[in-house]
Amino acid sequence: MLRILTFLLVSASFSTLIAQTGQIQSAAGLDELRFGAELRFRSEMYNPVSPLTDLASDTVSAGRARLYLAADIEDHLSAFIEFQGQATGSGSESESSLHQGWGRLNDLAGKGSLQFGRFEMDYGNGRMVSSLDWSNTGRAWDGLRVRTELERYDFDAFWTRPVAGQGAPLDGRDSFGGLYMTMKELPFDMDLYAFSRSEDPTTINRARDFTYGALFAGELNPTMTWSLEAAYQTGEHGADDASAHALAFRFDVATGPEVSFGFGYELASGDNNSLDENAKEFVPLYDSGDVWHGPMDLLVWTNLQDFVLRSRVGLNSAWAFHAELHQFIMAADGTANSPFRDSANIPLNGDGDIGSEIDLYVMGALSDYVHFQAGVSEFFAGDAVVKGDDQMWAYAQLVLRF
Repeated sequence: MLRILTFLLVSASFSTLIAQTGQIQSAAGLDELRFGAELRFRSEMYNPVSPLTDLASDTVSAGRARLYLAADIEDHLSAFIEFQGQATGSGSESESSLHQGWGRLNDLAGKGSLQFGRFEMDYGNGRMVSSLDWSNTGRAWDGLRVRTELERYDFDAFWTRPVAGQGAPLDGRDSFGGLYMTMKELPFDMDLYAFSRSEDPTTINRARDFTYGALFAGELNPTMTWSLEAAYQTGEHGADDASAHALAFRFDVATGPEVSFGFGYELASGDNNSLDENAKEFVPLYDSGDVWHGPMDLLVWTNLQDFVLRSRVGLNSAWAFHAELHQFIMAADGTANSPFRDSANIPLNGDGDIGSEIDLYVMGALSDYVHFQAGVSEFFAGDAVVKGDDQMWAYAQLVLRF
């Protein structure tokens, strides 16, 4: 109850600030002061709770509230603070925290900026680094980030620690740094990156690795688009030297003003039990699995092949219907490395067939401030899942933003 009251007091304080915005600008010389908020509620039904036989069904609900205040001062300084309150189940105690709180020095040497504090990060298409908005808490990092914007490329360099409970274990002390370059004025888009990760020293089989990769995207004509991403991972995974790779390809065709379809293939290597003492299993960084490997979010990008078909039909300017079909296969048969997010409770027998997933969902805007989405998915367990059973998942989510 105390946490809820504290969060409400913060909300009231923000409202008072907005009422006095004109006075603050005059007194402090602010160029701009902005306020915003988000309220989100989602309910999900699982039948059964995991794709295993003899398990019951369950329904879970979760809510999230965010409040932010942003300020710009004479084009040289920006500041942003965002509080977050979230409840992981209906009737459960609300937890509040600082989701973001950062300052940024702008126009350094006329071409760069320095950001410091707690902030979200999104790079490329989110396969490597994503703020994971689908999560009830999202992801955030504490640290520094330098950005340089030149005529032919943009360049980021950062060194951070993932925030406990928002991208890292509550008792973890992971470190994450990287370089990210976006090339300009090319016939196609090209991003190059290098990431360094060091998991908490107390983590069993901890990862201390480097991930190098490139992302390419373009169009063959106005109706056909494509993207290709490839990454290589080296360093240490537990007691073994790491030598792993990942690959993702996507091709989409627009057949009408509001209709498109496409296909894709994604691969993350697994351990092939080789005798060279190299760990072949690709360990994902901070990806958005729900975007790329099905909204059910059953699998992570490791020891996995995903063949996917996608389609989108625009119902009008505000609403669209989506359909996806995924076929999941292990990248390395006969291994103990599971691609399931809940790998400890979903046993595999080493067979290559993980299963398939069908996703149907609709999303759109009820107004400029109210957004809604709902869907249903079915996972058909393959021969690799010991005592596997088909699992149905349905959800509905309502978001208010202003």
